[in-house]
Amino acid sequence: MLHPVQNKPVSLKPMLSESQSLSSLQYRVSRKVMNLKDFDEEYHRVSDKNPSFLTHNIRKKCKSMRCTTSFWSYIFPFYHNIGSFYTWRLLASDIFAGLTVSSLHVPQGMAYGYLAGLKPVNGLYTSFFPALIYFLFGTSRHISIVQASLFCLHSGTFSVVSLLVAEPVDRMAQTFLWNNQSEAPFQEQLDAYRLRVSVTVTMLAGLMQFLLGLFHLGIFVVYVSAPLLGGFTTAAAVHVFANQLNGLFGIKLKRNLGAGRLIYTAINFCQIIDQANYVTVLLSVSCIAILLIFKFLINPRVIVRLHFPIPVELLVLVLTTSVTYVARLDQSYGVKIAGPLPMGLPAPLVPDVTMIPDVLMESAIASFVALATTVSLVKLYATRYGYDVQYTRTHLPVMLLMLFFFYKELTALGMANFFGGFFQCHCCSGGLARTSVAVGAGMQSQVASLISCTVLLLVLTSIGPLLQTLPLCALSSIISVALLQIFRQCADVPKLYRISVVDMCIWLVTFFATVLIDIPWGLLVGMAFSLSTILYRTHVSHRTELGHIPNTDLYVSLTTYDEARRSQGIIILRSVGPLFYANAEDSRDWIIQQTSLDPDKLGRVEPTSKLDRPLCNRMLSAHGHQRLCCCYAIPKSVKVVGEDKIANYEGIRKANDSTATPETSTIQFIILDASYWSFIDSVGCTMLINLIRSYERINVLVLLTACQPQVRCTLRSGGLSEQELDGICFLSVHDAVLYAQQQQNLQKQLVTSSEFDPCPVDCPYDTLPSGDAETSL
Repeated sequence: MLHPVQNKPVSLKPMLSESQSLSSLQYRVSRKVMNLKDFDEEYHRVSDKNPSFLTHNIRKKCKSMRCTTSFWSYIFPFYHNIGSFYTWRLLASDIFAGLTVSSLHVPQGMAYGYLAGLKPVNGLYTSFFPALIYFLFGTSRHISIVQASLFCLHSGTFSVVSLLVAEPVDRMAQTFLWNNQSEAPFQEQLDAYRLRVSVTVTMLAGLMQFLLGLFHLGIFVVYVSAPLLGGFTTAAAVHVFANQLNGLFGIKLKRNLGAGRLIYTAINFCQIIDQANYVTVLLSVSCIAILLIFKFLINPRVIVRLHFPIPVELLVLVLTTSVTYVARLDQSYGVKIAGPLPMGLPAPLVPDVTMIPDVLMESAIASFVALATTVSLVKLYATRYGYDVQYTRTHLPVMLLMLFFFYKELTALGMANFFGGFFQCHCCSGGLARTSVAVGAGMQSQVASLISCTVLLLVLTSIGPLLQTLPLCALSSIISVALLQIFRQCADVPKLYRISVVDMCIWLVTFFATVLIDIPWGLLVGMAFSLSTILYRTHVSHRTELGHIPNTDLYVSLTTYDEARRSQGIIILRSVGPLFYANAEDSRDWIIQQTSLDPDKLGRVEPTSKLDRPLCNRMLSAHGHQRLCCCYAIPKSVKVVGEDKIANYEGIRKANDSTATPETSTIQFIILDASYWSFIDSVGCTMLINLIRSYERINVLVLLTACQPQVRCTLRSGGLSEQELDGICFLSVHDAVLYAQQQQNLQKQLVTSSEFDPCPVDCPYDTLPSGDAETSL
């Protein structure tokens, strides 16, 4: 029962004055000492037998699907998202936001299509079709689906997934060049082949994302940590910038594939830099200067007043296209242009299934990176604006009846990529830059994406021919300026060093592996190193011995607090982290080291008195005793041992003397604080049970405190009976200590009383026989 000393109302905000402090607040607790069994019975613990996951979900979903409206709102979330709150005022905000975002879709879409190794028009297709599909199936109200712009720690984006798509496109195109030597239609054949590779990669990535959502495997996304993502995106930005050297300088670098490609690209660039087109360089410098001036000087002031930036990318696109058309820079000075753009929407294109084995790894990496960035962005805006999205669960369905019970955010992105691939799109994801612009312009729902798609449809069907003189150096300039924010992530390394050296190592290993090897392998190396650090940190868990702060119920580390005291005959140990196969043996060795009692070396110790724990428990239940007989522990006779056999017992005596020191030989209770055990696996369970029973053989009782329900369930399944668990599991460390002290005090009282109690009249040992080979006592 809680007895507050100060009977004053307590505010949720700190209201203490300078003369007051937390030390003036006290509390007193009066309650029974409880083990977990007593606590469960006292406060009516709910049964662990819950309906299976499959049965529960089928009943839940089938019940909600009885109503047609609920069924269709579950399959198509936009119906619920719009119908639940939408008004005419919100529609006006979405129209304005959609028109604003469309001004970014055109230049950035063409730039990222070019980066993916395709024609710029394919980037416009990617801005159009996936956004329509996400409008129908997505759960986020604010995310803007774009050409896989990667979400980073700072507000910069670039299409690293476009570069991941370009990897297999360039590699397969190189193979195509070796196998085909035709002349006239060669470029058209090469472009068509590159498009088929991109479509295959995109649809395969979308299928993987859809399956992750269908089978509730989105939990794996959390293993892409922020340091891993930061190091990977910064290194990928180096690769992206290297790919823009052709467009910025008007040169043609060799396509280098495999490990060390950046080194070979840098060497090749130094060899042919004298062949640069000076008009192209002048255009690139002018475009970059305009973009930087608006990005860092003008737009920050405009955003404060208008809440959205001036679309400087669109301005650069219009200016460079007009200058190139008027001055005929492509014909007079050899400036490379985008060329004619096809009118209308593309015809569906079927992927080439024979390419799947060759592009499987790149597709998986592109799928995973796009999914991780989209989920990060979705969670960010869902938390900011207070609505729910479904992107991950840890349970696995086991029947095809779960077809409609998927988690919609993962499957929505998967369907956007899968069906978008049919219409010549490359891999897409959520884009932070365009999402930020859309939200700043007043985006309230995915209707804004629908408006921007309408503008893109107008561009694809009527304005396309006006963009055929767009210089490629302008697209490279847009991409290069977008990389500046990514390179600023290098400033995170000193911050990570101050916070966590392990996280800094993850960042650096991922960065250098991606730069020096290649993008796909760099990500794999970074993830492998990140997972190894998780195993290392769980393996090397923090362990300490606890001591009691006098006159309190607090138990703290003996090495940290001088006032902490050991309890006589009791040792309290705490291990932070799970108890599993990687640290089970270390935990056992640490417990033996702290207690200086190795039960395996000591062997079985017969009790020297029947006044042990079972007798104490019987006496507790009987609430006292009249008199006790201590002669039950005395054997009837003892064999006479010859002098020649005495030496055989010297080793046993020395082993016991070396293991049990005078300080630790009196340990009767080992209390393990299990409050920090997040889980325990079969190896840890077996080790713990064997340790408990080994110590029990030498009359040392192991008690567990604050066991999580899943830990107790695992111990029960591992071999401990319910009765054994009830006897050793306690609610807190203080409960276990009080129980141990009570047992010690009772044992002392029994020993004292047994010294004066005479042998009972009916004692069976009052007459002892004697034998020829034995000496009677």
